[in-house]
Amino acid sequence: MVSLVIDEGNTQSKYGVFQDQELLKVGVINDLQDLEVLFEEFKPEKGILSSVKDPIHGLDSKLIPIDFHMMTSQTPIPIKLDYETPDTLGIDRIVAAVGGFSEFPDHNLLVVDLGTCITADLVIEGRFLGGWILPGINMQFQAMHSGTGNLPLLEIKDPEKVGVFGKSTQGSMKSGVIKSVNMAVDGFFSNCKREFGNMLMVVTGGDSNQLETNPKESIFARPNLILKGLNRILLFNEEVS
Repeated sequence: MVSLVIDEGNTQSKYGVFQDQELLKVGVINDLQDLEVLFEEFKPEKGILSSVKDPIHGLDSKLIPIDFHMMTSQTPIPIKLDYETPDTLGIDRIVAAVGGFSEFPDHNLLVVDLGTCITADLVIEGRFLGGWILPGINMQFQAMHSGTGNLPLLEIKDPEKVGVFGKSTQGSMKSGVIKSVNMAVDGFFSNCKREFGNMLMVVTGGDSNQLETNPKESIFARPNLILKGLNRILLFNEEVS
C-alpha cells in the first residue's frame, strides 16, 4: 500500500510517501500544486494528516478522493495514553511517541522533539506518561529581543558551536540558550533513568542538531520520526478497522 502522510507544523508542512513501512520520499509542501505532483507521481491509496494549526487552505478537500484520516486526539493509536488531559495533548507529541515506540518497542523511551517548542515525553512499557514542554531555541531568542530594549534578534539554523560562557553579547545569548537547552534535556534524561532504569532517548525536530550528545549515551537521532509515527498510526487504523 502506498500512503501519503503530512505533518503540518508551526513553520512548515512536511510530507512522506511510504510503501507500507518503507519511506520512499520526504519533502515540504508549499501549496496544493505540490500535492498534485505527488498524486501524479506516486498515486497514493491512503493518507493521514496531522496539524498543530489550521491546515493549508484546501488541503482537506484535496485529500478526500483517497482514503484519508485526519489525526485527532480520538484517533486509535498503538500505545496507551496515561495522561490527565488527553484532549489537550498535542498531536505532535502523540505522533512522536508512537514513532519512537514503533522503532524501539522493547525499550523505555524519552522522546525529545526540538521544534518551535521543545517537548520531552516518556513512553514506558508502551504507555505515554507525559513529560515536559519548554520554549524552543528561536522562541527564546525572540523573547529576549522583544522583552528588552537592546538585545538583538538572533536566529540559529545550523549547528552552533558555543563555549561554556560567552565573550560577547551575542555569544552570551547563544551560550545561554543552547547550553540551557542541553542541560535541560540532559537533566530530563538523567531523572528518567533514575526513576525507570535503563532507557533510550530518541531525538527529532529541526533544532535537534543543537544537542551536544554524549556518544556513550543511548541517544538516537531520527529526523523523520513524526512522519514514521503518522504512517504507523495509519497502518494501525487499517489493522483495527
